[in-house]
Amino acid sequence: MSSIAIGGIAFACVFGGALIGVVFRTMLPEEHLSADTKDVVKLGIALIATMAALVLSLLIASAKSTYDTRRSQLLEVSADVILLDRVLANYGARRRTRGPSSSARWQVRSSSFGPLTTAGPRRSIVKHPRLKLSMTIFSALRRRVRLNARCRVKLRG
Repeated sequence: MSSIAIGGIAFACVFGGALIGVVFRTMLPEEHLSADTKDVVKLGIALIATMAALVLSLLIASAKSTYDTRRSQLLEVSADVILLDRVLANYGARRRTRGPSSSARWQVRSSSFGPLTTAGPRRSIVKHPRLKLSMTIFSALRRRVRLNARCRVKLRG
């Protein structure tokens, strides 16, 4: 449904309710039209308005929380992909040949930079199918770097 249709339906409901109120006002006894009754109705309307404002604020807070979560996921995955690209570049520079490392680096770039730039609000960037290969390679390299760092510390000690 379009927003114009929803707005039209809401307007029709409010306008219809006002017309029904005008008709029923003539049929109400005088005791229901006193100042005390009007104050109770005003209090009820104020309560409904306050509850609507509360619901709207909770909706906005939820949307901001979702946005912040997606943004942090995107930043984390982007940083991991950039780190992986740098590790593969250094690995290729040490070998000084154009072998599988340059091919792996190209595969990581082609499989990750596209989804990172086209990540929409309805798609979780971490669960994107084209990033699975990149994240698997990154996890394996991270484990290997940690293992190498531990071995260097043990050899020095």
